[in-house]
Amino acid sequence: MGAGVWFSLSRLPVRVVDATSAAQVALVRQLIQADVYAGYTLSCRLMVGANVPVFLQATGDDLPKELGLSKVGGTSVGDSRLVVRLALSGAEPDGGLSLAISADLSLPTATRRDFSGDAGLTATTRALASYKLGDLQLAANLGYRLRKSVVVLGHRFGNELQFAAAAEYPLVCGRLDALGALNAWTTASGDFADSQLTGLDGLAGAQVHLGSMALRAAAGGGLLSGFGSPAFRGVISLGYAPAQQGDCGFAATASRPPFTCSGHAEITEPAGCKDSDNDGILDLADNCPTATGAAATGGCPDSDGDAIADGADTCPVVKGGATTGGCLDGDGDGIADGDDDCTAEKGAIATSGCPDTDRDGVADKDDKCPQVAGGKESANGCPLDRDGDGILDKDDKCPDAAGSKERRGCPELRVMVTKEKIVLAEKVFFDSGAASILKQSHPLLAEIAKTLAANPQVRLVRIEGHTDKAGTTEENLTLSEKRAQAVKKYLIGKGVSDKRLQATGLGDSKPVTDNATDEGRAHNRRVQLHIVDQGP
Repeated sequence: MGAGVWFSLSRLPVRVVDATSAAQVALVRQLIQADVYAGYTLSCRLMVGANVPVFLQATGDDLPKELGLSKVGGTSVGDSRLVVRLALSGAEPDGGLSLAISADLSLPTATRRDFSGDAGLTATTRALASYKLGDLQLAANLGYRLRKSVVVLGHRFGNELQFAAAAEYPLVCGRLDALGALNAWTTASGDFADSQLTGLDGLAGAQVHLGSMALRAAAGGGLLSGFGSPAFRGVISLGYAPAQQGDCGFAATASRPPFTCSGHAEITEPAGCKDSDNDGILDLADNCPTATGAAATGGCPDSDGDAIADGADTCPVVKGGATTGGCLDGDGDGIADGDDDCTAEKGAIATSGCPDTDRDGVADKDDKCPQVAGGKESANGCPLDRDGDGILDKDDKCPDAAGSKERRGCPELRVMVTKEKIVLAEKVFFDSGAASILKQSHPLLAEIAKTLAANPQVRLVRIEGHTDKAGTTEENLTLSEKRAQAVKKYLIGKGVSDKRLQATGLGDSKPVTDNATDEGRAHNRRVQLHIVDQGP
């Protein structure tokens, strides 16, 4: 016995192209339907059933008056259907072909004349065939439907030839099945030129088994736009479908003992007991069902025996560790020997597996100052000393001019002329965030003016203003320009010709060191004097 209810939502399930105007009319535009069904097996060969459709909600276009039909809408009951099916032959449980015939009789129980049913009785006779191929079940039927002929918008609908096909395949044995179905119909009058008389739609979905209940869901739509073929259809059903004990009637299967799977009492179907590669791990739990493996690697091969499956092992023929993708790691630093420049010493990824005692990112083997932190790769691991005076840039108040320790890296002279620049031993100081020069820098600027007066061969000097990154890029550019102009104005006031001076602001675009510390930002806030034109 089986029983249940189908719910469906159809979009444009009944649409016809008017033979006169060629306009498409949606006789039924949207339909929400419930089908209550039940079936009972009277004997091993004979089954009877019934189906009652209930149209929960239906909407449609305004219909031409000449049809004599009311506009579709509201709720109604459709034509009830009685079914008798007789089995002719049955397949063995392991597969084969089974045949049957069925007869359907539709009763005119529709409560409205809005395409809820046919006028008078409708009868359909079908030949049914099903075939089981392993886990795959296929079914098809071919039928002839007798019905009263009617004309709708210039098209005559009458007797039909019908065809249907379906397939079912278990995705999870006894729990989840994949479903698919095709339905086709056409006129039995032979008028195949009228496309409105031929329909084809398809559905695809799944079935979930819940004990003695089955929950099904599918979606699809019309593959042809004939009468009765919807643009979209979605269905869901819940039914009572208890498991059958044996294959009723065609083989003495009821006397067979229940299936058992050695070592797996929870598995009751042959399909779930398969072990295709005979490695002792059932296909359901085997990540490599066609290749012999071990439980530790999910049933997949492990050629080097390091408990890492070959498919995930970077070095499948060399026994290694999980942290190095299955490759060797001689010094145990987590870096595979193939990527490790120092396979006998522990190191870090940043130094390709080699030691870095001072942690400056330069491996000891390449570090000329392996015990001094803060080194740079460009200086072979040693801290920077741009002017070479033996005082590191981080401690040098004049990193671009060699000086003495007593003057903290600055030369004795505060202003020196070189080939490319005028080097300042001191900084030019301004009010914070402003372009006004502090008085403590006036002597330095006065000395710059005297130096330019004593070096007439210096024809043009570019005054560059630089800032740290404390503000926005636009603010920093504006501030640096104003500070450079302030120095230029001061030097002109001390007698330097305007033609010998340029002023430009570069903002924070050219830092000389890191802006992450106060000391670094102080170095980046500076005024530099570059010689643009110098005669002999």
